[in-house]
Amino acid sequence: MKIVLKNEIAHFMENQESPCISIYMDTFRAGSETRQNPVKLKNHLKEADKQLQSFKLPDEARNRILQPARKLLEDYDFWQHQHQGLALFLSPKGARHYQLPFPVKESTVVANAFHLKPLMPLYTRDDQFFLLSLDQKHVHLYEGNRYSIREKPVPELPKSLAEALQYDDFEPLLNFHVAGPTGAGAGQQSPVYHGQGGEKDQRRDQLLRFFREIDKALHEYLRESRKPLILSGVDYYFPIYQEASSYPHLVKKGIKRNSENMTERELHSKAWELVDQLFREEQNRAAERYKKLAMADSDSGKIKTADQFEDVIPAAFQGRVDTLFALRDHRQWGTFDERTLEVETDGKDSLDRKDLLDLAALYTIQHNGRVFLVSPENMPEDSSLAAILRF
Repeated sequence: MKIVLKNEIAHFMENQESPCISIYMDTFRAGSETRQNPVKLKNHLKEADKQLQSFKLPDEARNRILQPARKLLEDYDFWQHQHQGLALFLSPKGARHYQLPFPVKESTVVANAFHLKPLMPLYTRDDQFFLLSLDQKHVHLYEGNRYSIREKPVPELPKSLAEALQYDDFEPLLNFHVAGPTGAGAGQQSPVYHGQGGEKDQRRDQLLRFFREIDKALHEYLRESRKPLILSGVDYYFPIYQEASSYPHLVKKGIKRNSENMTERELHSKAWELVDQLFREEQNRAAERYKKLAMADSDSGKIKTADQFEDVIPAAFQGRVDTLFALRDHRQWGTFDERTLEVETDGKDSLDRKDLLDLAALYTIQHNGRVFLVSPENMPEDSSLAAILRF
């Protein structure tokens, strides 16, 4: 599956030639329904051609831009290997397509820049997480979002608890209950062992060493990530792994199970329950922070928030936006001049137009800011965008 990479966002923004066509569509993955995929694309291409005609583009130029996508209509193998969504980008410079691990709102947009906001869930952390499954016989790392999980190969990741510790059946050897917080970390619980004193301590130490080997293998893979990491396994693994882990975004709650017989679908469902709650809490905290800063702005005159396009777009371009709230499915057409920092929001029907919400989100992500794509009821301000400023 070809997934758009984060550094390609910058490439899109720096190497665009008008007109740019952005097509987003949901796709069927299996069975006879896959025959509907090229029909849907054909309809999107008709709409794109119609929009190109409204911009007075000659027939030859229109056909040259659309031809790469038209070839896909007859590519049977292409349509048999789809995921949940498909993004296509067409311009005089060529064509690209990407499979998306989530469904998208169907749209066809022709402008002088690609419409990229529907890709934001890949980069905003709004629905991304890692899941580490710890079983006696297998250790797996998954990457997931609100729609699915998929296993991620990690070099040198230990594969088996039982093999590493050379035990055939490991749970009966660990008979203990979980005590309250200890010095290992705030809110962290620690196992208390019963019977055979030294032998139990030895088993626990061996398990701790093994988890440290797992953490060591994950460190390089996860070191630049801020996604939450969920544990799945027997519950007495959790406090020991928390002691071993150096990953700062490890979630204290895990998926407790006493069997390896849990499907990926079941794992995903239980993981998403935990992660969704985390993200909602994070979004709520950010919204409360915005409201407090906005109130302080009016009292002190020190501007730390903005909710007008004329203020937010230049600030995002300059790297001054720490946190951005933007309406998920809303568009605001306009123009932005990077030299003069002037913003126009007239939404005129021309190839010069850009989706300013799209632009604000992309600039914010380029400068490592946080983006929340939200519904109207979750906006902290009565506006289609709002920003917390760094300076």
